Amino acid sequence: MKPTSKFFALLILVATVYGQTDISREKLDSLYYKFLSTHSITNVKFPSPSTADEGTIKCGFGLNAEIKYYFNQFTPEQQYALQKVMSRPDLQTSIVSKSGKFRIHYDETGTNKPAYEPTLSAIENAQLVADAFDSSYAFEVGYLKYPEPPKDNGKGGDDLYDIYIINYNGSYYAETWSDSLIGNRLYTSYMEFENDFNDKYNNGEYKYTTQGINGARVTAAHEFHHAIQIGNYALKTADLYFHELTSTSMEEFVYDSINDYYDYLSDFFYKPACSFTEFTEGNAIYGQGIWNIFLFEKYGTITYDIIKRQWELFRQTSALEAINTSLSENQISFKQALNEFGVWCYLTNYRKSSETEGHSFSEGKNYPVLKPSASRIFSGTDSSFALSTKPMANNFIRVLSNNGTYIDTIIAIVTNADFSNGLTSPNSDFAFMLNMYNYEAAGSQKITNNYYAKLTTTNDFYKLATIFNNEVNPGENSTIVTADYVFPNPFRYSKQSKIYIPVEYNADMFASFNIYSVDMNLVYSSDGKIQTLFDKFVLSWDGLDNNHKKLPTGVYIYISNSDDKLKKGKLVIYND
Repeated sequence: MKPTSKFFALLILVATVYGQTDISREKLDSLYYKFLSTHSITNVKFPSPSTADEGTIKCGFGLNAEIKYYFNQFTPEQQYALQKVMSRPDLQTSIVSKSGKFRIHYDETGTNKPAYEPTLSAIENAQLVADAFDSSYAFEVGYLKYPEPPKDNGKGGDDLYDIYIINYNGSYYAETWSDSLIGNRLYTSYMEFENDFNDKYNNGEYKYTTQGINGARVTAAHEFHHAIQIGNYALKTADLYFHELTSTSMEEFVYDSINDYYDYLSDFFYKPACSFTEFTEGNAIYGQGIWNIFLFEKYGTITYDIIKRQWELFRQTSALEAINTSLSENQISFKQALNEFGVWCYLTNYRKSSETEGHSFSEGKNYPVLKPSASRIFSGTDSSFALSTKPMANNFIRVLSNNGTYIDTIIAIVTNADFSNGLTSPNSDFAFMLNMYNYEAAGSQKITNNYYAKLTTTNDFYKLATIFNNEVNPGENSTIVTADYVFPNPFRYSKQSKIYIPVEYNADMFASFNIYSVDMNLVYSSDGKIQTLFDKFVLSWDGLDNNHKKLPTGVYIYISNSDDKLKKGKLVIYND
């Protein structure tokens, strides 16, 4: 990659638009070394040669944004070294994708030659990448209705979106580069993209979690949304976690069967008590993408509209404020959702079972095990535990109790939804008291007949959920309300086993429901006991018709009847 005359115009842009906030020389040197080392630049004296190698990085988007933001604060020598990377590659040839939206640049020979499927030619492999971006475009622009990335005024040969296939040799999956400033925090962009995803370490292990064309597919879904973000909404270095949170979840939304994101969950699960905005470095910034996956599995396809609304709000406000507002507009409490998210995060791996249905991720058995942030022993009739939590965070406290026969394990998930301090003081600690009783004390929440818990705080930003021996216990003091939506929606036979139909409360706790095709043919009818799930009244259904057969993929209508009080709506079923 050689610097061109276009790059020096970029230097002027960087110096005038970026770099308005001073940072320490130590941080600048750290960014400089990290940037050059991940791009395999040689003959450069690294200021911090002892910096640890992070291995394969999912995406260079965030680091690139920081480098450009602080560019005019680097020394002239550092700026000269950085310019070796900060220009478009010069590759041998290109093709246009079938949709006519993307130009794929590649080499027919040499180390950059695309080789996702080794038996295919260079142009055939380039076409596979083109198809992956066409699929991402079809879902993110065609289905979700995001605006497409802005045109780049002929850079790369024309106004098509440019993807340059190069050999990262295991350092990156891809990078989305902000290019020309076209508005307030808005940029045209282009991408550099790994050429095979098949690189190995000396011990024979793959450097990329997902190899070959599947690695390219999820990366296309991830990076294409970055192009949408910075071209139509905003690029904000202070909220890089939000950029990556959304892009990582797009991998699962576009390519549900490819689960590259599993590899990034460990860093997230090993930091369970972090504030929502603290996931800014390492792979945890990608692992946080399961927040959007949680919203989708809990609230269904409305989540797509919620996420897009966040980006519309993000133009004028912080990411955290955008998330909070988008949830509130849909009558969803951020505090309640964050608390339930904590429950779902705990009930993964061996902790996930049929009993946790509706309280855990559909793919949760493949997730890491979350380690509680604190452990305490409950003995006698009552115990008090003085603890602290960060704002906009979940704190997981494991309480062990000897019941005389075996050890009971109680997990107390304490959510601090202090939104104001989450914005201004995310690293601060705030005290709370957790009291455990073996009797019903005033203001306590029932866990079982033998255990009660009480949370004492200085404000009402907190919420407590408990898990008893891996069984969810909402407690007797929870407020039960009528559900106003069916969930999960859509329902997939391959991923879920139950659908929960909203129903009005009645004293007998029995109700009925019917399922119809869109042409109003009855496909299922049942009555049963009203259940409570997510503190809401529902009826459960396994998705099978009256003949115990799976239904075809399609849209269906439900009508529930509780003492002549009806609720109705639509749901989507995928027979995949």
